[in-house]
Amino acid sequence: MWNGIAPNARWIDETVPDGDWVLPYQGDVVCAGNRCGSQFGSDSRGSGLFLMPVDTVVVARQPFTKRIGRALSPRSDLAFNWTDSWLRLAFNPDGRLGVSSPSFDVTGMTFTASNPAAGWHGVQFNPGSFGVWNGVTVERVAGEPIGGTTADLYVATVTVTGASPTFTNVILRSPVVGTSVTGLAVYGAASHTTAPVLTTSSILGMTAQGATVNGTARLNVRSGIISGTTGVALTTSGSTAQAFLVPFSDGTNTFGPILTNNMGGGVFAAAGSDVRFGANASASPGFGLTSIRNNSGRGIRASGGSSVYAGSGTVAGGAYQRNAIFGNATSLATGNSFATGTNSRVYARCNWWGTTVPSDFRVGAASGGFVDASYFLLSNPVDVTNPDPNPVCASESLKHSTGDQSAMRAGAAH
Repeated sequence: MWNGIAPNARWIDETVPDGDWVLPYQGDVVCAGNRCGSQFGSDSRGSGLFLMPVDTVVVARQPFTKRIGRALSPRSDLAFNWTDSWLRLAFNPDGRLGVSSPSFDVTGMTFTASNPAAGWHGVQFNPGSFGVWNGVTVERVAGEPIGGTTADLYVATVTVTGASPTFTNVILRSPVVGTSVTGLAVYGAASHTTAPVLTTSSILGMTAQGATVNGTARLNVRSGIISGTTGVALTTSGSTAQAFLVPFSDGTNTFGPILTNNMGGGVFAAAGSDVRFGANASASPGFGLTSIRNNSGRGIRASGGSSVYAGSGTVAGGAYQRNAIFGNATSLATGNSFATGTNSRVYARCNWWGTTVPSDFRVGAASGGFVDASYFLLSNPVDVTNPDPNPVCASESLKHSTGDQSAMRAGAAH
């Protein structure tokens, strides 16, 4: 919001009427309202217009928290580029950030609550909106009280409805204790090429679900971590709802998503939806490299005619496979992977199950469901300290007939 000229000499102490609320445009704004001249000698508005109620003196580029006392809705006819990493916007309990702009870009900022115990209503991307967020933190959102009966429309830290923002290195964290809050909730229609994208981001400590994909929506998850959630890390629900768990390469290493230490489990596909590992919304599938480990609930679950593509339909080709699924729901015989209901399927060939003994994989199906883990990896492709970049995918019969890994490597398909 600052134009970089004599930054330490610029400040804002203007209060703007509600009707004039506009967020930064082009990142070079220095004044508010018609009284800019009283501070800077002239009216500095123009293409860099910034109108936001400010009731305290602010020195540019000095760490600062601005308290917002109302719902903040950027104008839908402007493009925004907000790049102030030193600024925290703290919303009052009834506040929220509603985005309708076709281009609402934010870098390095924090959106939080003015009263951490009371929280706020979070971020809402409205139909048709778009934004590129990088290094942004959203925290301290409050939802419906856990165990309560009052419906609350704002139960996600970030809600996306019929929109296609991209989030990179974003952190969604620290909901208000005692309230039910999901990290990222995606609703509404989105084409394969405009689905929201979550890249190398973190969803941490949510009190409901980690990320949910609902109805006709889609979501791309490229690497990153979902951890510490009370519910399931990732849920999909709806006959055309889809989620894609995709590796990300930094040019040297390739990392897949990590779903770990979630009380409700790793992945739950319901009501005809599907989840695909190693595939994004607009490209052919490759290796999954996803780690689903040490969750209190099941690692993978499919019900209601849903499908989870976590491994190849055939051993050759590599589509969807090379994931690590182990240590989940350790008290259950099907704790790592389970399908229940007619046409509910988990394709899980060529994954690492924490062991090479098939009877210890802890996978299974019921009531017409289907799980295929008939081929499996002999080493962990995503081990934290020593991943195997070329793991062997073997069948139980091949493993028993060869008796040693070198022979299996020679005879097994990849």
